[in-house]
Amino acid sequence: MESNGENSNESSEETVWLSSGEVAKRLGKTPRTLYRLIDEGRVPGYRFGRVIRLKQCDVDRFIDDDGGNAGVSALVKQ
Repeated sequence: MESNGENSNESSEETVWLSSGEVAKRLGKTPRTLYRLIDEGRVPGYRFGRVIRLKQCDVDRFIDDDGGNAGVSALVKQ
């Protein structure tokens, strides 16, 4: 039997998990700022025991949507 590559049990992309430290560095933010963004629901975070991990695709989407300016608008007062 041939496989046509459309198996619902297989994902075409594997999930790449990043540590909160890796993501904070990638965003150019402190870990504390990253945790605030997670708490605000702006970027999804997943708790595994005592550590928080983030999906690379979620981080990439956040960067694309936010333009890499996470938290800047909250710091600038007019």
